[in-house]
Amino acid sequence: VLFRSSPPEFSAHLIALAKFAGSVWSPAIADAIIEVAESHTYSVTAIAHALYELTIQNAPTEFDLYKAITTAVARESSLFTAIYASLNPTARDLIAALSAEPTKHPMANSYITNHRLSSHATVRKSLIALTEGDHIIKNPDETIVLTDPLFKLWLNTKWNSRQLISTLSLISN
Repeated sequence: VLFRSSPPEFSAHLIALAKFAGSVWSPAIADAIIEVAESHTYSVTAIAHALYELTIQNAPTEFDLYKAITTAVARESSLFTAIYASLNPTARDLIAALSAEPTKHPMANSYITNHRLSSHATVRKSLIALTEGDHIIKNPDETIVLTDPLFKLWLNTKWNSRQLISTLSLISN
């Protein structure tokens, strides 16, 4: 499980690091990084690093932030493809469902139907596999979410589909 830090503390830290490196980041940019990365240290670092590379000593814009998020996700694409390929088809379906719609009740009939999951038994087995693989956790409010926000973003983007199909076809051959 990735470490989470307090957003205000993390935001101040990012702003201070940018200033130390000769850049000026607004609190809004720092807060947006932390929000997108869900306060996960690795994800915040990956996005912040990509943003700094894009803007160096210029003040970043929202568009720069979007490009940095895309860059951070793309840099992890090989890892995410390997993780996804290592899952059985029912676990792939469930992790895709959880990335799109975190839930407290993944075995509810409506959730299974809405996300075209196969059955209660396969959802139960997939939950165990995804938990043991450290891909999902329960938040304090009992909502099941992905542990890696960049992986969630990767799963929720359409641009990964072509790459996944070609990679999975190579693996299965």
